[in-house]
Amino acid sequence: MKFSRRRVLQALPGVMPISAISLAGVSRAQETDHSEKLGLLLIGHGSPSPQWNQSFLEFGDRVAKPAVEEKGFTAVRTVLMEFASPSIADGLRELQDAGCEAVVAVPVFVTVGHHTLFDVPAALGIYYSRHSVEHLAEGGTGIAAPRVPILYTAALDEGDLLELYVLSEIRKLSQDPKNEALVLLIHGDAEQKPLLERRLRNLMLWCCAQSGITFADHAYIGVGQGFEHHGLPVLIEAAEKRSRVLVIGLYGSLSAESILRRSAASSPRIHERLKDRDIAFSQGTLLDFPQTVTHVLEIATQAANARASAHDPSHRH
Repeated sequence: MKFSRRRVLQALPGVMPISAISLAGVSRAQETDHSEKLGLLLIGHGSPSPQWNQSFLEFGDRVAKPAVEEKGFTAVRTVLMEFASPSIADGLRELQDAGCEAVVAVPVFVTVGHHTLFDVPAALGIYYSRHSVEHLAEGGTGIAAPRVPILYTAALDEGDLLELYVLSEIRKLSQDPKNEALVLLIHGDAEQKPLLERRLRNLMLWCCAQSGITFADHAYIGVGQGFEHHGLPVLIEAAEKRSRVLVIGLYGSLSAESILRRSAASSPRIHERLKDRDIAFSQGTLLDFPQTVTHVLEIATQAANARASAHDPSHRH
């Protein structure tokens, strides 16, 4: 099967399982195995919108309780990279003051990008880049001064979470898979496009194979501002290929439906261009997907156990 960046994906029998197509699997660790006091720092992007920030802080609350009671973390803090508080520096300082001897920092971002690779580590005080420091300052973000070791983890796209989420949304919307197309809406990061393209290709291949859908595409639209110019052409092309289009957003707190609603409010032409086309927009978000809490706990627990093994002489070779 030949695959270009955007075109038909054949749902082949015997398609590779999730564990084979993910960038890396997340182990199903049951609890942390360590003797030191570990803190857990959950990091979100942050927004000028209080509603967005509140939804992320509530997600952090859903992670915090089992992280302490079941996974053995001493304390948990949920923080925002920019635009709002509590900041990364605030959360790290509180974990250190709570007696944490090391901190596992989880960037709760959908995919790899400039923020996860540069801005968040800079805000944590474990990486320096003048560009990142200046960018963070523009968003009102200070730089943390860590007094304890920090173990920084991968974003949400490592493991099988995205596959499970998209397949779950497909099953809510799908009526006749062989006559349907799948379109994923994603923020996108031009600097990391090769990594994103490979990840999306694997994601779409697996979801098509599992659902029976044979056409899939994606559009980079930022947080919705690019929907009319970059998203609409992809949706219209998909509607010409199949009789029904399923649209799913790969966002923490934004659904495909909410992106459509916000975009159409500023540009009434959008509804006109989609008129008489059977296009179903997902109402789901990753932060509302129940497995996301489990996934974040697994990332944190795996990191904690890896740190414990590295410091245990019996595990050294």
